[in-house]
Order: sequence, then structure tokens, then C-alpha cells
Amino acid sequence: MKQSGYRTTFHIYLIFFLSLLGTLIAVCYLLGMLITAPNPNGKNVRSDWAKTFAQDFSEYIIFINGSPKIKQTGIEILQETHVGLQILDAAGNEVYAYQKPDNAQGYYSNTDLLLLYQTGHFDNASPEDLTAFIGIITGNEKDYAYVLYFPMNIQKVTMYLNGDRFAGGKKLIILIVSILLTIVLFLGLGYGLFITKAISRLSASIRDISGRCYLPVKEKGVFRDLKKSLNELDGEVKASDRLREKTETIRREWISNITHDLKTPLSPIKGYAEILCDDTEKTTDQCRRYAEIMLKNASYMENLIDDLKLTWQLENNMLPEQIQGARPREQA
Repeated sequence: MKQSGYRTTFHIYLIFFLSLLGTLIAVCYLLGMLITAPNPNGKNVRSDWAKTFAQDFSEYIIFINGSPKIKQTGIEILQETHVGLQILDAAGNEVYAYQKPDNAQGYYSNTDLLLLYQTGHFDNASPEDLTAFIGIITGNEKDYAYVLYFPMNIQKVTMYLNGDRFAGGKKLIILIVSILLTIVLFLGLGYGLFITKAISRLSASIRDISGRCYLPVKEKGVFRDLKKSLNELDGEVKASDRLREKTETIRREWISNITHDLKTPLSPIKGYAEILCDDTEKTTDQCRRYAEIMLKNASYMENLIDDLKLTWQLENNMLPEQIQGARPREQA
């Protein structure tokens, strides 16, 4: 029983270990989904790819005759990545644009630029699959802001995450807890069904032992020590049944023999008593009275032996043919 208890405890701890392991795997998978996102070309990249792209894009901005322009390689990159561009002067007015969104403004106030920098969206009506990143460049002793519009949904939080998959920390925690509970539920349910079936089989084995139709089972599995005990119990029960049958056989043979052996000494006793009763000349009245008492008790003894013999015959289905015509015995 101790081994079964230890194995059951081990299985319970194994369920929780697998649950935690499954949760860690699920968390890693979710984090992997959050910190990656498909770029406009469909390639899966890190979610901070847009920020890095915006920071490095200043290398492709040049100034010709005091006006900002884009190198040909920069234009090719914008075309390849389907990224829009706006360059704003210090007052927020647009001085250059390429592939900018239709609803992009031609003028941005400082408040608009701050909101755009913090959220990545230039107004509440901006599409969810469009995110803006702002960079600063200086040319001809003037500061310019350039805005890159990425056809991606990127949420700006403490880290850059895939906005299509990230809907807030609360939902993420709920999702992780739900996964953990689901794993524990299914593992617990499966283990409960397994234990229930094992206990049902053990109960059926006990009924088979009581019904003398038990077949020994292999001693393996969680309850191998219990199965071993059931096999030993079945062996002891069968040995006890064999001993009982042997004892019963000996008892029946003894009853059969004792009825014959008891009648053998009664015959001469009864015969001599009858002689004493019939010999009126040589027997005194007192001896005749003693002989009658001997005859009476010998007859009673014969009736008891006949009853014992009848009991043995009934137990062995050897019922005599005529019982109703039997003469009632005399009482002592």
C-alpha cells in the first residue's frame, strides 16, 4: 500500500510539473508571438524592427540646395517595404513626402507630433494596421522631423510588441492563467479517469475472488503491490477451499464409519438383554428389570445412530426411498 501511495503522490506532482512546464512553453510561445511581427514583405521580424528602421533611415536623407531629399537607395527601400515618408520643417509643415498615407496631414503641431511619437497614430481615425515612427535630422543648421508610416500594427509600450497579437497585459495574464487551468483540468481529469478505472478493476477482482472466479493479473502499473496482494489472497482462498473440502470429505467418511462401528457393539448388548428378559426361570425379577432398561436404551441408541446416518445420507443426496413408513423411535 505504501508503494501505491508513493506512486500516486508522484503522479500528482508530475501533473503539476507538466502543468507548469506547459505553462512556461505557452508563455514563451506567446512572448515569441508578441516580440515578432511580419514586416510589409511578409517576413517575420522583431517587433522593434520599425523603430530601428526609422532610426537608421536618416542615412538616406540628403540636402540639396537647402531642401531635404531622399537618396535613390532610400526610395528603393521605401518601395520595397511599402513605407510612407513625410519630412517636416521646424514649424511642422510638410516639405517632402513619398508614399504617404491618404489621411496624413500636411501640417502637424507640436501636440500632434508628441501624440504621434507616443502612440504611433496621427489621429483617432488612422487605420490599425498603420504605425508611425518619428526621427530627427539636422541640415543647413535647421532641424527637420521625418515621419515614417509602416503598414504594420505596432503597439508602443515599454517594449515594442506585435499589435495584432497584443491586446493589453490584463488579457495576456488571463490567457496564461486560462491555459494553465486548462492544462491542469485536462491532466487532472485524465488522471482521475485512470485512477477510477484502476479502482474499478480492483473492485471487480475482489468480487471475482469472493465468487471463486478470479484470474491472476500481472503485477504491474501504479497498484502493482495491491495486485500482488490480491493474487496472494486468491491463492490463500483457494488453499482454504481445498482444505475445507478435504476436511468435509473426512467428516463424511467418519460419519459413515462411526454409524457402522457404533451399531456393532450394540448388537450383542441388545441380544444378551433379550435373553435375560426371556429366561424367566433363571432370571430374577431385578435382573429382568435391568435387562429391560438395557433394551430400552439400546433401542434409543440405535435410533440416534439411524438419525446420524440419515443426516449423512441427506447431505450426500442419498435420500432413502420410504421414510414416512418408518416406525417412531421410543424415548428413553
